[in-house]
Amino acid sequence: MAKHALIVVSLFAAVFLLSCGGGDNSNSELVCGPGTHEESGMCMPGSNTHSEGCKPDCIAKACGDDGCGGTCGTCAGGWLCTASGQCTCVPQCYGKQCGDNGCGGACGECEFLKEKCTDGICACVPQCYGKTCGGDGCGGTCGNCGAYGKCSKYGNCMPPSPF
Repeated sequence: MAKHALIVVSLFAAVFLLSCGGGDNSNSELVCGPGTHEESGMCMPGSNTHSEGCKPDCIAKACGDDGCGGTCGTCAGGWLCTASGQCTCVPQCYGKQCGDNGCGGACGECEFLKEKCTDGICACVPQCYGKTCGGDGCGGTCGNCGAYGKCSKYGNCMPPSPF
């Protein structure tokens, strides 16, 4: 019985070693995914178009030139590669006075208290709370009293004076 077990274990080991190229991986070629290349037995980001003998420098770089004619990687859309090889967000403020810049900051702030940022534009907010007539502070009105009343300086309709 022990002889049969030894034969089975030996056959298993032979099949395993043959499926792995005989146990010697020195001739196997590393296959890297898209946007990467083989370098010193590892898959590295970027292309491998550099000349023989040149050692690419991508240490602490996410993007940009590797110093050998290749790249260390590229930045996602809306991001820019800096001279130090880091991807940085590009603020999206074209045509905006205020609001979110898409990078965690702001494109600006509205100057006046009665302004509110709406879709990147500072717009006047009518000040009509508690008023029935008069100006709204934005060039419009909060309403009018008609022919039978007069608007007070506080924005309320007053009955016409008998005098």
